[in-house]
Amino acid sequence: MKILMVGCGRFGSAMLDLLAQFEHEITVIDSNEEIIEDINNTQDVIAVCGNGADYNVLMENEVNTADVCIACTGSDEINLLICTIAKKAGAHHTVARLRIQDHNSETVRFFKENLGLDFVLNPDYLTAEAIYNILMENGTKSCTILGGTRSGEYLTELLLEKHINVTLIEKSQERCDVLCDRLPNKVTIIYDSGADHSALRAEGLEGIDAFVAITDMDEENILTSFFAAEHDIQTVVTKGSKTTYSDIAKSLNLKHLVSPRVATATILTNYIRSLQRK
Repeated sequence: MKILMVGCGRFGSAMLDLLAQFEHEITVIDSNEEIIEDINNTQDVIAVCGNGADYNVLMENEVNTADVCIACTGSDEINLLICTIAKKAGAHHTVARLRIQDHNSETVRFFKENLGLDFVLNPDYLTAEAIYNILMENGTKSCTILGGTRSGEYLTELLLEKHINVTLIEKSQERCDVLCDRLPNKVTIIYDSGADHSALRAEGLEGIDAFVAITDMDEENILTSFFAAEHDIQTVVTKGSKTTYSDIAKSLNLKHLVSPRVATATILTNYIRSLQRK
């Protein structure tokens, strides 16, 4: 397929690494000269330095004949603009990385119906979904989640739909207040850092069969996951954003390490495969 990708930061590079393994005709646009130089030196794709939200730049790189235009800059607004231009110019399908809070909201439906957006990549939700699938495969009935992040909130909602008992531990009082307003009363929300292992054991590990460390700190996730695994929790899942921690997690016998970038890139690859089958 002919793919035009705009934005190749951390998430974009993970997507490019996967897509480049297949026989796609890929063009990448990014405003960072160093990123473009690195891509040209390491990948068998066309990499162009420029403003991917500029109509002329998109047309110069044949957005009008692209099978898929992927907008994965760090800005939701810019990604929506790129997809709107791309669809109006003639791109067959558009994909945007969006971190909008409610991924199934009326807002997203409006974007799809009126702005030419075909598919949304929400890294926070896709991370939660990947962890949820692991928990379901292991027959989870009760779960403690360390980290009231967006992914932690999404995961809680998914588990509640399956009537699974959830305890959510969050170190920010302000974030706890937000979660109390958004989540049903049947969720136990605890204001605690989780770094105090005695408190974690007393409040969050008693009588559960799954533990998920999903804070924004990889180091904290690995340490608390190791602590949970040492206390015979059946299923321990660790969020790890940095690929460098993969070997550390394996050395500690942490079997389930979920990377937001890999989870997002995998869903994108599956989506493009589905387009090829049509």
